[in-house]
Amino acid sequence: MSRVTSPPGASRPVVLLAVAALFGLAPSARAEKILYERVTSQGERWWLIRPDGSHARPLPFFGTSQWPDLTLDGRRLVFTSLTGFSALMTSPLAHRRLRVVWRPRDLGWYPRWSPSGKRIAATTEVEPPSGWPENSNFFQVFVIQPGAGRPRRLRTPVSMRFQSWSPDGRRLAVTIQRRGRGSDIATIRADGSGLRVLTHGGNNFNPDWSR
Repeated sequence: MSRVTSPPGASRPVVLLAVAALFGLAPSARAEKILYERVTSQGERWWLIRPDGSHARPLPFFGTSQWPDLTLDGRRLVFTSLTGFSALMTSPLAHRRLRVVWRPRDLGWYPRWSPSGKRIAATTEVEPPSGWPENSNFFQVFVIQPGAGRPRRLRTPVSMRFQSWSPDGRRLAVTIQRRGRGSDIATIRADGSGLRVLTHGGNNFNPDWSR
């Protein structure tokens, strides 16, 4: 009898603004965590909880910050710090040990760990190319390898943001905006080559590549 197998990671939950964190080589319900934000009269704080509702606990306070993302093994956090200056920061999840990995000229949007946990993709606004419509923002995706030199800009003639890694870490799904022609979903290699537009026409946003 042939055995039917599921794709790797098919059973992992996909939760908006939450990340399933996997510890060790054998995933289990006990290992999974959900990261979320709790707002109280004392302010905002990030919390972790298990999918069965148990073991809810607050994370250390990371100051004024946005867009947290966990590595797949659940051990490290990346986020955009808005305290004093805009920067992308990382920290071990177990304790607060901050490390600045990028200080873009403008705000660093939506940092996302690669599946390997070795790279981070984030968006920032840059100077638009010649002929770009006035009063229209121009974004590009940058790939950061913490501790390994300057971020690499994925340079394209179209505005590009809202990035999501492919499971093998070789490509990203992105939202691109053309000159006055709406927005489309595209893929691009992590080295900046091979831009491929998947949708044509209308307004399409926020791709999320399945794990």
